Amino acid sequence: MSQDDTTVLLDSNAGVYYTLNEVGGRIWASLVSGGSLSDTIHVLRQEYDVMPEVLATDTTELVRALIASRLVAPVKP
Repeated sequence: MSQDDTTVLLDSNAGVYYTLNEVGGRIWASLVSGGSLSDTIHVLRQEYDVMPEVLATDTTELVRALIASRLVAPVKP
């Protein structure tokens, strides 16, 4: 669900809601539509004015948190 640049995710097994800001929601949407981490970072670099190192670090940290919360699953090559 998305509302006013906020994405709300529900872990129905745990009954826990997660709220992502605009960029976090964009990252989640990219991943669940089949984008890889590097694809997602590439797209975000074109959309947002941020230092590449900061973007890569912040995106990777969020992806790790999403995986840890089982909101996305890593794809094995």
